Amino acid sequence: MHKSFIKYILFFSIILSGFLSAQAQRIHKVAVLGLDATGMDVTVADGITEYLREQINSSQLIDVMENKLVLNKLKEFSYLTGPFTENEEIIKIGQILEVDKIVAGNIGKIGDLFSISLKCYDTRTKESYEETGSYEGSQALFLVNTIDPMAKKIIDYILEDEASTDVTPPVAIPDSGIAKPWYKKWWVWAGVGGVAVISSALVLSGGGGGGGDGGEKPVKILPEPPPLPIPKNFSAR
Repeated sequence: MHKSFIKYILFFSIILSGFLSAQAQRIHKVAVLGLDATGMDVTVADGITEYLREQINSSQLIDVMENKLVLNKLKEFSYLTGPFTENEEIIKIGQILEVDKIVAGNIGKIGDLFSISLKCYDTRTKESYEETGSYEGSQALFLVNTIDPMAKKIIDYILEDEASTDVTPPVAIPDSGIAKPWYKKWWVWAGVGGVAVISSALVLSGGGGGGGDGGEKPVKILPEPPPLPIPKNFSAR
């Protein structure tokens, strides 16, 4: 009885730890729309947008949707490719893409002065977080000195809402061709949980009753031996 109780406690502890690990490792799905460009070539703005995607996607707990998949999804719903500036419209696009957060904004250049404004929207609560920045100098230094810090702040905003688990379930998306680390794949954590459940079930099935190999075997009591015959001429002294 005592061993069975311990095994049940172990079983539920494994299930609980697996659940907490899954919650802690929840992957946030994010989309980054193309930046609206002013005073610069569209291809340059697209390159900066792609750089921003890569920086946000560097977090282990964030999965940024590939731009090609975003455009294909929007075409299915007869949406143009952008730019998108209205808040409600951007949030609706994020809901269509089935992501947790969506980033949009604009970028401009006057002479050597770069300026950028970004907004990150929560598709469930419709709240938003805004970041602005500027830099005068080369494009390479603009990326390092302005885009990188802004991307880190957006990552912090995305990850701070860990308590919000009531989000739209992720939709199956074709492989983007970019290899993800093993710890960002959902099936890894599902497999770990499955192994834990199966292992616990095997332990319980092997030790539940007294007749199993791992259970306590009953003690076999031998019968008392028959009394020895007493000789007729025997006398006790």
